[in-house]
Amino acid sequence: MYSINEKTKEMASFVIGINCDTFKEFDYDDEINFLNQAGKQGCSFLPNTDNRIVGRGNPLLARDEFLSMDEVNKGLFGE
Repeated sequence: MYSINEKTKEMASFVIGINCDTFKEFDYDDEINFLNQAGKQGCSFLPNTDNRIVGRGNPLLARDEFLSMDEVNKGLFGE
């Protein structure tokens, strides 16, 4: 089972508004009710994508920094 250190519990308790251990004891329905009551507004997604925050994929692929095994062997063994 996973364990959470005390500092993380404090931060999580601050964010959700109740003690982390209390929240952990909720059953599914209690969790949903608590989150619905605590939320100021529902989750929403922007209809348009923002080009400033769109993922650009793996930067190593974009910069062509991956090596094939042949290139690795050539560098290691001088073949």
